[in-house]
Amino acid sequence: VEPDWQRELVYVLHGGCRVADGLPVTETCPFSMQVLGIVREMGLPHRCVTIDLGNKPEWFKSKFKSGTTPCVWYNGEVVEDSSVILGWLQRMFPQEGKRVFVEEVAAMDKPVMVMVMGTMGPVLQDKTGDKQLQDKTRGEWATALLPLETALEEHGTLGVGGAISAGDYKAAAMVFLMEVLSAFLPGVLKDMEVLATYPRIAKWMESSMRGRMVAVGAPMREMRL
Repeated sequence: VEPDWQRELVYVLHGGCRVADGLPVTETCPFSMQVLGIVREMGLPHRCVTIDLGNKPEWFKSKFKSGTTPCVWYNGEVVEDSSVILGWLQRMFPQEGKRVFVEEVAAMDKPVMVMVMGTMGPVLQDKTGDKQLQDKTRGEWATALLPLETALEEHGTLGVGGAISAGDYKAAAMVFLMEVLSAFLPGVLKDMEVLATYPRIAKWMESSMRGRMVAVGAPMREMRL
């Protein structure tokens, strides 16, 4: 069912998939998680709509030309791509943006997140138990996590002075997805203790970010399509 598109609500279109046959659609798009998390942190009235990326509704394909998530709808305006959306949020809601768009000690670049996402598909689809592929994936995850572990040393968050920043949401979405999906991955990656050798990331997730990520990436949302 297509949403009713009420004015003055920020609609966030959040991508999901079925990680196994018989399971409901689960929000697995880290770029959607970061956008929804930042919208919530800003305190904006909003509604989240989950899109099954494996079976996209016709109205979604018609209204959102990229066919990908996240997308945002606000008072008739459509904004697509997470980087574009974050810039739009800063311009459209400058006062609310001060809560989260703050100075950062480091940033999690989008290419790093794309790389991590790219490693998951082949492993999930592999039916042969390819250990070389699994080891390669584990190594690429470590490559992504090490700079974050270093960046958290000074302040405990990516926001200067301990503030929760947009960068915290970007990085935490990636880490959270690693944690969630490891249960569904085969071989050496199954139930892997993703953060076992990264104590600063583990502390940051536990004290600041995991609860926020559960709120924007948990299986149950107010609207499911």
